[in-house]
Amino acid sequence: MTVRRKILLWSSGIVGLLTALLIAVIVLTPVYLNSTGVKNKIQAAVSEKLGGKVSYEKIDLLLFPRPHVIISQLHLAYPRTFRGTLQSLTIYPHLFPLFRRQVLFSKIQIQEPDFRIILPAIVSESTPEVPSLEETKANIRSVLGYLQAIGPGLVVEMDNGKFLFRRMHRDFLSLQNVTVHFNAPPDEIKILVKAGTDQWGDFTLSGVYSFDEAQSEVRDLAVSLGHSSLTDFSAVLTWDQHPRLEIRSGRASFALQEIYQWLSSTQRLCPLTT
Repeated sequence: MTVRRKILLWSSGIVGLLTALLIAVIVLTPVYLNSTGVKNKIQAAVSEKLGGKVSYEKIDLLLFPRPHVIISQLHLAYPRTFRGTLQSLTIYPHLFPLFRRQVLFSKIQIQEPDFRIILPAIVSESTPEVPSLEETKANIRSVLGYLQAIGPGLVVEMDNGKFLFRRMHRDFLSLQNVTVHFNAPPDEIKILVKAGTDQWGDFTLSGVYSFDEAQSEVRDLAVSLGHSSLTDFSAVLTWDQHPRLEIRSGRASFALQEIYQWLSSTQRLCPLTT
C-alpha cells in the first residue's frame, strides 16, 4: 500500500469519525437537555437567577447553517409584574468567544410572545424628582453597557407579539402584531417597532440612536400613532458643562381628539393627587 493511499485512508477515517461525533452531538444533546432531570435543574437555576418562574417544553441544538439553540414554548412568570409565553426563543452565539469559554450572543429571535404586564399603582403623593442630566447620562451608559455585555452588535428580532398592560386591576393598553428589530452597541442603534392598538390604531417607530461621552444623537426618527405623527426628526444633545439640545429637523402632525382621549385614559389610571 502506497504512502499516499494510507494518508487518504487515514484522512477518510478521521473525517468519518468527526462526522459520527458531530451527528452524535446533534442527536444526543437535545435528548440530554430535554430529559426530566436536566430540564428541572435548568429551570430551577434560571428561575433562581431571574427571580421568577421559568419553564420550557423543549431545547434543540442545531449546528447548521451556524450553531444556535431553539427553546420552544418558554413560559415566564414574575409575581405581580408579568407573565406570559414565547412560542420560541432562538439564540445565536458568537463563535470565536466560545473557544475562550465566553458566551456572547450575536442574535436573538423571539417568536410570538404573549405577555400580560402589570404596571405598579401610583402610591406616592409626592412628585418624583427628575433625574439630573448626569444621572440620565449614567443610566444610558449603564443600559448600553448591559446590552453590549450580552453581545457586541447584538441583533434582536421579535415577530407577532401580543402585550396586554394592566394597572389597578384594569386593562388599559393592548398591543397586537408587535414586530421589533434593533441592534446593540458598539455600532449605532437602529430600531424599528410596529404594533396595532385597539384604541388608537397602528403604531410605528423607527430611527437611529448613537451615544458617546460627548453627545447623544437621534436621527431619522419617525413615530406614528393613529392619525398623529412625527417624521424626519433629528436632534443632538451635547454633554458638556452647559448641556444643550439642538433640534436639527422634524415635522409633526397631531390629531387633537386622539391626544385628548389618550390623556383622559391616562388620567383615569393615574389620578392627580393634591
